Amino acid sequence: MANLEKESELQAVMRVLSHASPIISFGIACLAFGLVATFKADYYSGVLVSRWSNWATFTGIAIAVVTEGARAVLLLMTFADFRSRNFRGGWLGLMLSIGLVLYDCSSAGAVSALWIGEHEPQTGNIIRDLLVFLIVLSFGIEFRLVLSSKSDRTDSVFLASAPRPGDHAAQATSNGKHHA
Repeated sequence: MANLEKESELQAVMRVLSHASPIISFGIACLAFGLVATFKADYYSGVLVSRWSNWATFTGIAIAVVTEGARAVLLLMTFADFRSRNFRGGWLGLMLSIGLVLYDCSSAGAVSALWIGEHEPQTGNIIRDLLVFLIVLSFGIEFRLVLSSKSDRTDSVFLASAPRPGDHAAQATSNGKHHA
């Protein structure tokens, strides 16, 4: 009897976690974006300091926030587009995300090169590999969220309260009469 109660409790916990998994996944992706942005801010601040000594730090942080913020926004917009059955917008967002992933991965070597001069050469390789992992992880989360998005609000708690195109029209015609 005790085993059944424990199994039932475990199933209840797993059900709650599975409903929260899109939020948890988005949180992990945002953490990855934040970590990549930290390395980028350091990189761009160092690159710009010789020309813009007064603005290098601010500009480096701004570049990092814009590039990684764009990836976070694209994740949300792509998920929302597929969820609302706007496939054209969803595929466009996914293609833009792929482009940003390729850009981020191609710049990981340059960003990690800062660490080679101050530490052992292996440290730069570790930082590069970490950056590529974080970049690919966040895209993998985006792709997984897109694949798991459903247009039925009862299947997911993520963005469940967001209005979708056609909601008003479907409500107005649900009783067979059209209301203006």
